[in-house]
Amino acid sequence: MKSPLELERYFVSDQAVTARNAFSSEKDIVTRIEEFSVTNEAIRMTAPEDAPAKWQVTVRIKHLPAPETNFPYDFRLTIVGIFHSTIENGDPAHIERLMKINGSSILYGMSREIIRANTERGPWSGIVIPTHSFYEPKPSEEPSVEDSKPA
Repeated sequence: MKSPLELERYFVSDQAVTARNAFSSEKDIVTRIEEFSVTNEAIRMTAPEDAPAKWQVTVRIKHLPAPETNFPYDFRLTIVGIFHSTIENGDPAHIERLMKINGSSILYGMSREIIRANTERGPWSGIVIPTHSFYEPKPSEEPSVEDSKPA
């Protein structure tokens, strides 16, 4: 089965890893999810009538632990992918959703390995960032108020 989107190319547009001087390898590593953030966006690069549709998908990952958090690294990464849709005459909203969910997921997987490899080269052990889902329910998939009432 042919994939409904194809990655044409990708690149890292911003990247930084800093080993934290305050980190103590003799203490437990502290991970606070609120200090980790992931954002994404998908922007159509071609006119609506152009086929195949070309999209730029961007994923930004940032981990900035508080000074008192015992974590070995601060890091940030922005990765950009250029995708095109193989869907002909598809619903534009469906294709945008596909790019935001699937395109971002592809780039995030690559980002996990980039961050692991870069932190592995530092003074402390490498970091494998948590998995992340870009799935968001369609408005029609969200439970209604009636569905959430107790029986």
